[in-house]
Amino acid sequence: MAIAFNFINADNRVPDIQIEFDPSGSSVPPSKPHKAILIGQRTSAGSVAEGVVKGVTSDLQGDDFFGQGSMLAAEIRAFRSKAPGIALYAVALDDDGAAVNATGTLTMTGTATAADIMNFWIHQTRIRVAVAVGDTMTVVVAALAAAMLEVPDLQVTGAAALGVLTLTSRNPGEAANEIDLRVLYNDDEKIPAGLTAVVVPMASGAGNPDVGIALTAMGGSETYDTIVMPYHDAANLTAMEIELEARWGPDRQNDGLCFTGIVADHTTTQTLGDSRNSHMLVLLGFGPVLMTPWEGSSIIAGIDAAMPSPARPRQRREVTGMLPPASGTEFNTAERELLLHDGVSTVRPAAGGRMQIERLITMHQVNSSGFQTIAYLNVTKVRTLSVLRFSIRAFIASKYPDYNLAPNETEVAPGAAVVTPNTIKADLLGLYDFFGDQGWVVDKAKFKEALLVEINDLDPDRLDVLLYPTVIGALRFMAGRMVFA
Repeated sequence: MAIAFNFINADNRVPDIQIEFDPSGSSVPPSKPHKAILIGQRTSAGSVAEGVVKGVTSDLQGDDFFGQGSMLAAEIRAFRSKAPGIALYAVALDDDGAAVNATGTLTMTGTATAADIMNFWIHQTRIRVAVAVGDTMTVVVAALAAAMLEVPDLQVTGAAALGVLTLTSRNPGEAANEIDLRVLYNDDEKIPAGLTAVVVPMASGAGNPDVGIALTAMGGSETYDTIVMPYHDAANLTAMEIELEARWGPDRQNDGLCFTGIVADHTTTQTLGDSRNSHMLVLLGFGPVLMTPWEGSSIIAGIDAAMPSPARPRQRREVTGMLPPASGTEFNTAERELLLHDGVSTVRPAAGGRMQIERLITMHQVNSSGFQTIAYLNVTKVRTLSVLRFSIRAFIASKYPDYNLAPNETEVAPGAAVVTPNTIKADLLGLYDFFGDQGWVVDKAKFKEALLVEINDLDPDRLDVLLYPTVIGALRFMAGRMVFA
């Protein structure tokens, strides 16, 4: 049988020496690129319209494209702080036409009897003004409103009147109810003598936009390995699940994980975790942190996306940029243990006033029969399975793009564009060695024993493959029993 060439014609008559290149002999599969997309609301100041997927390479672009102080601009800044090298895209949503802005208030009374500093925290940004003896509540509140104008990234606006500072979310919707307001955070902070301050939290926001507009804009063929969605209402979570199920299916195989978060009390967080069952959703339960959940989700999604290996555990990764809950208000160990049994990923305070990832899990909790399962528990396992599938598909498609398929007993001449099941089997075993070298899988003997590669009985053009990879575990817990005499 003649050697099969890809580009050199068999009937060339002009004298020449032609040598073509064929990369199919490589034993290393193509690397899987990582793309991320952030979904969120824009403001009218943004230059990019709703439903347009836009590549973003800087924080300033996020401000220009989607409006400074918008939800989406904040997500971009948060994600890029952890994954500046990841290919990043964003798609904006307009505010829902029937949506209501969230509002909160800071009400002050009295007159300052000592010079001091007044601190007011708005979603982790500290607004500070000097207070002089004799300053009235009206003067102090007006000064805070003026100081807010110097921070254009704030996701709220402020209006002062008669000692009351009214905060209004730039983007309406129920998500804005999770914007944190407080006057005291650090232990050394105090309200200036002679003054009192009462905060009414952000509330009354209603009407998140429909995430389906963003999903349509993302298209059906593009792969986004990481998706961040700022909403955790039932309608948007369901829409995202349906889209991700289609993406993970064998027809499309452009899978990805969606990160979302909640800043709420333990009961509310646990209830939300119990409401879903998807290996494609990652819910971050932040507890009473100051940061908005969409910024927190973007930070952790960025940490996950930038990991050098899909199988490396994310635990104890520092969440720089996120302030911990006020001392004594964080979820305790027992509460976090419950959340991790209810499909909620957890973070925790670490030394030095920092935050760290405790464990990233998916929301998949029970199998199709309703029994508890850990099949898709860890984000690392889902990420690794995605990379394994991509690598196998890319390797085989690159090495045998237009080959014929013949039974194992066929005598195939060297150089012929013919492949047999046994050849593919050998390739898969070689790939498994590569996966093992990367620290993604273990137990090649088990994989080899169970590997089945055969031509379909009804379709001679179809190769059927059965694989049993064992994804590597992670050192998450050590149990010891110390027996002494």
